[in-house]
Amino acid sequence: MTIPGNLTQEKFKKMAVRNYERWFGIESGSYKQYKHTLNDKSLNITAFDLHQATEHYYSCLFLVLIQYKFYSHYNNLVHGSPSK
Repeated sequence: MTIPGNLTQEKFKKMAVRNYERWFGIESGSYKQYKHTLNDKSLNITAFDLHQATEHYYSCLFLVLIQYKFYSHYNNLVHGSPSK
């Protein structure tokens, strides 16, 4: 396991930009799919696609702001308790 070190502002910004470009780009596909399935009234698929888009947004946000990606589902953030 790598021990985190002190990043310069320049290095942190470079990493933040890279993470934003990667994760925001991944999310756009889920969001486009969500809008498409919503128009088709496929509500179960719509809910899943919106959930996927939301998780990608959270990944992008955390990676850009703190350079860390949580690997569990985000239920504990939404419901206030850890997933079982």
